[in-house]
Amino acid sequence: MILLITGATHTGKTLLAQKLLEKYRYPYLSMDHVKMGLIRAGLTTLTPDDDAKMTGFLWPVIREIIKTAVENGQDLTVEGCYVPAGWEADFAPEYLKEIRFCCLVMTRRYILKHFEDIKSRACVIEQRGADGDFTMETALRENDRYLSVFGGAQGLTLIDERFELPLSLGKQAPFPVKIIPYEETYRDGMLLTVLSAKEALGRAPRLNPDLLTVRGSYFDRGDHFWVALDETGKVVGCVGYSSVPDSAEAVLHRLYVRPELKRRGIGGALLETAEAYMKAQGKTAVRVHLGEPREQWFEAYAFYPKHGYAEYAPRYMRKELI
Repeated sequence: MILLITGATHTGKTLLAQKLLEKYRYPYLSMDHVKMGLIRAGLTTLTPDDDAKMTGFLWPVIREIIKTAVENGQDLTVEGCYVPAGWEADFAPEYLKEIRFCCLVMTRRYILKHFEDIKSRACVIEQRGADGDFTMETALRENDRYLSVFGGAQGLTLIDERFELPLSLGKQAPFPVKIIPYEETYRDGMLLTVLSAKEALGRAPRLNPDLLTVRGSYFDRGDHFWVALDETGKVVGCVGYSSVPDSAEAVLHRLYVRPELKRRGIGGALLETAEAYMKAQGKTAVRVHLGEPREQWFEAYAFYPKHGYAEYAPRYMRKELI
């Protein structure tokens, strides 16, 4: 298996590769080492400061190293920031099935709260040179860029409330939840879930008016709203819908999952619950409105097409229920 790890600087790519070496005995290759080898050997006129051009130069070399390792049946971790958007197109299916991709991204909230901790971990594995160019502004900008490029990718790992790296070579098991109709008992937990999800994506942590009056905004109008509870009864997700007047269609609203539990099947379970209910109520189609800027909604733009939704207008998707 090939583990391909990318992400912005200081996100822990080399640290993750080292920990995977210690846990699974997978040797690892640093793209930075390949870069410096080619530069020092005089095989390129690029310098270590030419990051904007380095991906185009370095990726073909890394790509062929990965193919060779797959062909030889070798396990290898490859880590570095020089992975282009759409990298999958460079590999035939027989190679792709042997590659596991991981992109490490720190949320804006994490950077703002823990910037000094981030800097302090810079030399945990390797001795970096002068680090004066790494500022909070560059960290925010670079992580936003990786979100926009790899936001919809399988393998995206968001570092949010605490610094944790993925150490499992398999997919995470679905997170067990119980999905029930909303009750006022769960109001505070639902609101905190929505605020934390928005903040992790860099959106203004504001509450939509309907969330403050769920009973009147949904149930009193003949519509519905659900919450997902973990095994302790804590709210970890929510979703609702409203009917389109004089139509058999509905609009999906407020599908949120706590950021630390994303990609564990909770969003899909909430969506399936809502769709099954709407279909039982005679709805023939469901729409969803996505926001902008797109980089703050990258997960939604990737999530809904995987569940059968198609964009029919800018920022709008739709799915037939029959």
